[in-house]
Amino acid sequence: MDKLKGWIKRHTNTTPKIIIPLDLWLIIEEKNKDFELFVKKSDAIENLNFLNRVLTFEKSVDETSLSKQASDIFNDFIKENSKYEINIDHITKKHIEENIKIDPPSLDTFRSAKYSIFKLVNNDIFPRYLNNQEKVLQKSESVEETRKIEVITRKRSHSFPQINKK
Repeated sequence: MDKLKGWIKRHTNTTPKIIIPLDLWLIIEEKNKDFELFVKKSDAIENLNFLNRVLTFEKSVDETSLSKQASDIFNDFIKENSKYEINIDHITKKHIEENIKIDPPSLDTFRSAKYSIFKLVNNDIFPRYLNNQEKVLQKSESVEETRKIEVITRKRSHSFPQINKK
């Protein structure tokens, strides 16, 4: 318990500000369907769902619903063996567990976990998504080039004047 209290003292209000590239932030905020589909196929949708739920929680102005929202997020994503458990360290889990007991919980309750998941998405999932999008674009450009060549070839084969033999 002393270890946990020491960690909380060191990390409360000293956790670095989350610096997220604007393109990633916008993709998450706007709930981009291509990105969501890619994350789902990558079996990492719980990370995106967690971020969306936490962002909604942090924007909440209704203090009466904060406890319920925090409890739901904890039960869905943080609690050990939960259905959509995210991969965060044990100390962060304990810190969140302690914070959701406060009524109403702080809007920063999930800050460390949000930072960890944003980092994961930013350093792993998002680059894979961009790489995938680049491959999709290259493939579609390749298909488009092939179509253009086919069309040009067809036009040429029909554009030669016919010579009438007498």
